[in-house]
Amino acid sequence: VILHNDNYTPMEFVVYALQEVFHHPHERAER
Repeated sequence: VILHNDNYTPMEFVVYALQEVFHHPHERAER
């Protein structure tokens, strides 16, 4: 899975996906 930094995907969704799907801690998901 590749996540791109674009203007259409909200940051909250990316953080949620990293935390819930990939089990990243909150600090790492916000990087």
